[in-house]
Amino acid sequence: MELDTSVTDILTGLEVEKSELLEKIAMCSSHLAYIRRPEEQQDADREKSLLAMYEQAGVVLPQTVLRRFEEVRSFLDSVSSNRKAWLADQAKDYDDRIAGYQQRLLQVNALKHEVMATLSRAGVDRPRDVGVAEARLVERPSG
Repeated sequence: MELDTSVTDILTGLEVEKSELLEKIAMCSSHLAYIRRPEEQQDADREKSLLAMYEQAGVVLPQTVLRRFEEVRSFLDSVSSNRKAWLADQAKDYDDRIAGYQQRLLQVNALKHEVMATLSRAGVDRPRDVGVAEARLVERPSG
């Protein structure tokens, strides 16, 4: 018995969705890795930038400039604190997205297996292109 074109389209659609989900998971994971860099690294970058700015200005730090420097440092500490809170919210958002993508990925895999099991019970031969696509997906890490 030959496979119906609509079933092939469904299987192809599931494979495409699966690939897109894996890509989204990888992208969100990359963003999370950047957001969750060590705090010391983020703070050190900020401090270096501030010091470099004052050094480039060629200012020898007398008391008034030093006081001004401390005001700027205090302001940047406040900005940094707000940024950390924002990044924590972003990280939570990415975690939620990844969880949703992974849940959908499980559903897509279950649907695909259900379709393949139904076809197998009906005595339909598995098309060569589906077998090749499955082999390619097995080679790709799933998250």
